[in-house]
Amino acid sequence: MPLQMPYSKTLVGSAVGATLGVAVLVGLVVRGRTDTNAASTGGGTPQSPERPSEPVAEAAFRDAIRYARGDGVPKDETAARERYANAADRGHLGSKNNLAVMLAEGLGGRVDEKAALKLLTEASGKGHPAATCNLGVMYFWGRGVATDEMAAYALYVNAAQAGYVPAMRNLGQLVEDRESGRAREGLEWVQKAADRGDAASIYMLGMYYDRMWTYGFPDKSVEKARDLYVRAADLGQPNATYALAIHYLEGLGRFPTDYAEGLRWSLKGAEQNSRSAMFNVGYIYREGLGVPPDPEKAERWFARLRGAGEPEKVPFKHVLMAVD
Repeated sequence: MPLQMPYSKTLVGSAVGATLGVAVLVGLVVRGRTDTNAASTGGGTPQSPERPSEPVAEAAFRDAIRYARGDGVPKDETAARERYANAADRGHLGSKNNLAVMLAEGLGGRVDEKAALKLLTEASGKGHPAATCNLGVMYFWGRGVATDEMAAYALYVNAAQAGYVPAMRNLGQLVEDRESGRAREGLEWVQKAADRGDAASIYMLGMYYDRMWTYGFPDKSVEKARDLYVRAADLGQPNATYALAIHYLEGLGRFPTDYAEGLRWSLKGAEQNSRSAMFNVGYIYREGLGVPPDPEKAERWFARLRGAGEPEKVPFKHVLMAVD
């Protein structure tokens, strides 16, 4: 049973052409100023410069977040959805975005992708970068609308140009396909997101350099990947923590195998609830890699893995995201 490797499959699709007026085609333009910090972290509630949200709507929005998270109240997605709807009816853009996410995912009620698409279109048209990015996600997957990667690309570009980090990550994913000849463009967008301190984007850069080594580039690519994984891991990114463990356990590039470091990073990844890291800790103890074989300890880790629930979701593969 081999160690589980972190590399993802080649990402879906290749974006062709430039924006080519697609934003106009779908009736969207990101305009106006947004809060810099909110845009850079993927959070916040950038509002339309034309009409600020009413205090009542903002209060309903904050209340909805509390119910969605169970923050000080019992978690209740139905209550959250109702409060988002109340604020969205008053024109609150963040609420339209978050209600759309709940509608698309069936949180707190039935799935309604058409209604979600309508809300995202409205909020995006008012200059909300998160909604614009989420609208791109809907076009990318064909949710409530025909699949259209060209439209998704244009929407991601609009949101990324407004400083919204998840859109930068999505662009990096969308144009990363090497056969499209646009891998450099994808790398540039991910680099911009990483420069803002985004842990997931720093991890993605590490993946780029890991693949460069896999395809025959010099060992310095592995060194660069490892440095990036350390940065991302220090920011709490569990996939980066796990990737570091693999580097040490497999002895990639010019680096020698170091089972002690591999176990250390695997344990740290397991503490971050990485299922893959839990598996590798169990595997290390079962096989006695750098430690005396310990079947009982190995089984405890495998049991923890079995009880860990669903695998962790990768947070940067064209997913709908709420704001706060």
